[in-house]
Amino acid sequence: MIENVKGAPLLDRVMLCGSAFSLTAEFPGHGTVGLRRHRLFESNGPLRGAGPCDHRLPALRVFGHGRPGNSDMTGPGYAQASRDVMRIWWMTRDQLNEAIPPAYAAHVGGQVMAVLREEAAAA
Repeated sequence: MIENVKGAPLLDRVMLCGSAFSLTAEFPGHGTVGLRRHRLFESNGPLRGAGPCDHRLPALRVFGHGRPGNSDMTGPGYAQASRDVMRIWWMTRDQLNEAIPPAYAAHVGGQVMAVLREEAAAA
């Protein structure tokens, strides 16, 4: 399994977005926000996406190690909203920037496990 960002030279890839998993959080002063975190996945077996992006909610972008100017959505509660929208409550802000949301890992990991179970049953 390979994971990377948009523009990476992956072959048979699928793109996952937090909006396809309904990853949302409440951000004080901004209301309900959604995770817009596009990541590409490639595997040596077949993968399917999670559905189309739905970018109607204001996007909480979790990247850039909190440097000013990376998002127009800042203020008190940003770090907590980032943890909530990613569903990773135990990480620091810097760790979140490098993390894959558990929903993404469960989605692609479930597909890989299904292929492995099929192969084991056929053996």
